[in-house]
Parts: sequence; C-alpha cells; structure tokens
Amino acid sequence: MTFVNSYGNRGFIGALERYWGTASIGLVDVGVGYRVGLVTGYDERLFALANYTPVLPFAGLLVSADIGPLGIESVYVYKAITLEASLRLR
Repeated sequence: MTFVNSYGNRGFIGALERYWGTASIGLVDVGVGYRVGLVTGYDERLFALANYTPVLPFAGLLVSADIGPLGIESVYVYKAITLEASLRLR
C-alpha cells in the first residue's frame, strides 16, 4: 500500500495481519487482531530510529467491521490511528 503521511511524505507499507477472534453480530462481522510489517516515509519527528534507517518496523492493534461487501478497519500503531475502507467484489 502507498499513502501520504501526516508530514506530507509518500510512504509505502508491507504488512501481515492476523485475527485473534471474529464474531457475527446481526449483519455485522467484527474482528480483533494485529498487523505487523515495515513502513517507509517517516523521519525523526515520528520516532528517533528513523534518523538511522529509511524502513521502520511496526506492530499494531487491528479492529474491523464488515457488512456484506463493505468493510472498515482501524489500526493503532504508536502515535497513529489509521482508518481504512474497503469494497470486496466477488
């Protein structure tokens, strides 16, 4: 995935995510898990280690909700919360 971060820099991310648990509540499927990976595009304003390497490791808490083909995910990592929307075509 690629994105523009809050500092205005282009970032790239590669990650693996897994769910600890999922459940259905009516029409909504919810899940809680984690995402781990590598990210670029940050400097020392985020984390001091970024002064020494252009690629940073990360691990974060993942929460998702799906209604049919529509999905939303939120991930908390260190100083950031991301919100992602998805549409799954089958």
